[in-house]
Amino acid sequence: MQAIRFKTTSNRDLYNPLKAWITENFGEDEAKRVEADLIDVDKSRRAAVMASAGRPDAAVQTYLDYYKKISVLDKRIRFTAQGGGGVTIKDGFGWTDAYNTTYTGTLYDIKFEKCNVLFNLAATYSLMGTQNSTANFVQSFKDYSAAAGVFLYLKDSPETGCASKGDLLAPALEFALALMKAQAQVQYLSHAQSKKMKPGVLKVLAIGAHQLYEEAWQAITGSGDLKTWLQNAPGQFKWREHCKHQSNVYLIDGLRFEAARCNVNGDYGERVTRLRECDKLLGLTAPLAKSTTSNANNYRLKIAAIVAANLKEAESDNLDIYHLRVYANDELAKLQAKIMVNAKKFEVGDLGNDPYRNLIPKHILTRANSFKVGLLDSEQQVRETGKKSRGCDA
Repeated sequence: MQAIRFKTTSNRDLYNPLKAWITENFGEDEAKRVEADLIDVDKSRRAAVMASAGRPDAAVQTYLDYYKKISVLDKRIRFTAQGGGGVTIKDGFGWTDAYNTTYTGTLYDIKFEKCNVLFNLAATYSLMGTQNSTANFVQSFKDYSAAAGVFLYLKDSPETGCASKGDLLAPALEFALALMKAQAQVQYLSHAQSKKMKPGVLKVLAIGAHQLYEEAWQAITGSGDLKTWLQNAPGQFKWREHCKHQSNVYLIDGLRFEAARCNVNGDYGERVTRLRECDKLLGLTAPLAKSTTSNANNYRLKIAAIVAANLKEAESDNLDIYHLRVYANDELAKLQAKIMVNAKKFEVGDLGNDPYRNLIPKHILTRANSFKVGLLDSEQQVRETGKKSRGCDA
């Protein structure tokens, strides 16, 4: 199981640019009124910068907290480059790419900041899923499903349109989404195996994992830009080769579980065919071993030993005892899948307090004050005129 790498960023001063802009546009009194909130959002960003170095469960809360605060800002305040009329953060919001760390994307738009914070939230869930993948299959399944939900939210969000390259583009998000779903499906399969479920059940779950890894592989292969981006990243994990390796491995798993089902049902000829296909696929997959993780490679080697032993037994039994026809692979029905994972819907929830909702621009406040002064002067004139009129009547 693989986690998506965190994006990194460096500290930026949010407090001073925000205070200066609010003072200029809304006046000193308004800037003082929201000063504690400006300090708080600046503090939240500094915490988000360091969140990936701490406990993942704490990082989830840190990213969500900061995301909500900047979402409130985004509703009320524009962030622009110098001269754009909005708040300008010195040096902009810069984040390294998760796949090519030599590239740092930098924009002044706070929507770009929001997208990167959510990406790291998804990366955190993926790390939690990986950490739980051997000890707690159910929790790992939930973690990967949560990561998939955030990647799906980003993929469908128009705000990612601000990015011009890298991990926030649609193909990269489609890859991350498919990968998280594939890994969640594997955790479901592992849980089923631990409960010693029947081969027919394990078969459809394994084929589901195969299909989802194939989707992840296709997301890279089908996008020339993403494929090149990953290939040119120095020292980067070989995601495309890894996904193809895993796709093949879980297809082999599905075939060997089907062979086990055939053995139970007395379909000994078909059992031989399925195991021969496993053996063939294992040969094709072996060259990808250097591009995957040690755990994935060890699992392939484990099932290779199982397949070899089962194939030897199946061929011997059918030759000596059963004498059933051994089919060509294309004569057999294609194995069906059952995908158990859905991307868990990501919901931001209540954004909380909005201290900026009542900010009144200075020019409007000045006009209102002028109108108020004029109104008071008019009332005073009316009162004075009334007094004179009463004096004349007397």
